[in-house]
Amino acid sequence: MAVSSKLKAENIIWSTEKVNQYLKAKMGNAEQTLPSPFFDGDKDVFLRKGNLEFDQTDDEYDEMCKCATDIVYFAETYCQTMTDNGIMIVELYPYQKRILRDLKENRYNIWLAARQSGKCYIYNTKVIISNNGKRETIPFFELYYSIVKKHRKLTFFEKIKINLYKIYNKL
Repeated sequence: MAVSSKLKAENIIWSTEKVNQYLKAKMGNAEQTLPSPFFDGDKDVFLRKGNLEFDQTDDEYDEMCKCATDIVYFAETYCQTMTDNGIMIVELYPYQKRILRDLKENRYNIWLAARQSGKCYIYNTKVIISNNGKRETIPFFELYYSIVKKHRKLTFFEKIKINLYKIYNKL
């Protein structure tokens, strides 16, 4: 029985109207005739299941094309952030708009930016340094800890971090 209902769920062609009908029935605690289009049946997160067939209207298709061509429009319309006042739509500063456009238009980008501004979100990001006219590429964490070592003794946890990142880079 579970297999046949799963097959039925995969055979449904969803649309925004069908999803809204599903949500309306779910909120009204009415009996569901359709299986959930959401991942793990969770309507609060709004993550769609994979491999759903979805019939878009012309307006939805146009909106998707607009988002695909203009990264700033997508960010200002659909990206959200958690603030003290709850989840809010992201409001970009002019420099953030410029950075997003630069990232989309150019393969390589170099910024002169302050530390801890969210640009390097993973420690194995490669950094190019110039040493006596010789350029070399090293992971960010190695550069960071080599600088820290010059100014103070590394803590026990920093030493563990270094070794874990070295193991991670070899995987």
